[in-house]
Amino acid sequence: MSLPPVALFDRLQQLRQQGDRPAFHALGDQLNAESPEALWSLLLPRLQPQDRSLLMALGKAISLRPNFARPGVTLKIRSQEAVEALTLIGCDLGPGLVRMVITPGVGREGLPQLLKALPTEHLTELRMDENGVRDRQPQVKRGPGNVIHLGLLGDNRLLEVLRTLPALRDLRLCENRIAKEGASLLAAMPLRKLDLRANPVGDAGAIRLSASKTLRVLKLADCGIGAAGVVALSCLPELLELDLSGNTLGAQGVRALSRTEGLLRLTLRGCGLEEKQLSCLRSAIPELRA
Repeated sequence: MSLPPVALFDRLQQLRQQGDRPAFHALGDQLNAESPEALWSLLLPRLQPQDRSLLMALGKAISLRPNFARPGVTLKIRSQEAVEALTLIGCDLGPGLVRMVITPGVGREGLPQLLKALPTEHLTELRMDENGVRDRQPQVKRGPGNVIHLGLLGDNRLLEVLRTLPALRDLRLCENRIAKEGASLLAAMPLRKLDLRANPVGDAGAIRLSASKTLRVLKLADCGIGAAGVVALSCLPELLELDLSGNTLGAQGVRALSRTEGLLRLTLRGCGLEEKQLSCLRSAIPELRA
């Protein structure tokens, strides 16, 4: 290493100010590879040495990186062991967490407790793809004789916790079986960017999402949305970018989108639209991807 970690860390701040994302990430990777303990100390100075050792002992199950978009830390979690360790440490992690990625397959077990335990007052971006977050669903079990037990499979506890994160503005929950109830909870949050690709949102969920007053970027590819849902989404007041790939818009949905004010980018791959419909949209939307 040509420079000590502190000097390299100062260089990271300069690269962020200059807007040089590739060089920023390359230097962050260098710090992590050559002096991981120094990187953890610099990014999370309030973390106790024993807690730092506990997390670093998890190896690839957890990783820490400097965040480019705004000063702070990006934390990536790859196992239930990492979830449990971070929950145990809780607020002793210290301030600075601005972005968190929980990789696919970790599961939702323990995630509500983790988000409650961590210092998330500055957390602006959260990604939790393919982790079993889902709406409440009825479950019927037959007992002896004619006895039938009706229960509920899944819950919205995690989504309720997300609503308590004061700074969260960017949320990605792809492939999590979120439908209309989850859409209602998400619409009530002050999100600017929401990615729900490959969830069974449907028209009912799209209509509920249309109640959002803050969404600027919304990704709903392969969500089973039809004309009614598209018409509702076209009324979102702050919407700048919309992805409806793999959905069935219908003629009514196309007309609604062509009249949407303020929409700058529209993605409609795999929607089976005719050239006449695409031409109509191209004349109304600055950037159309189809």
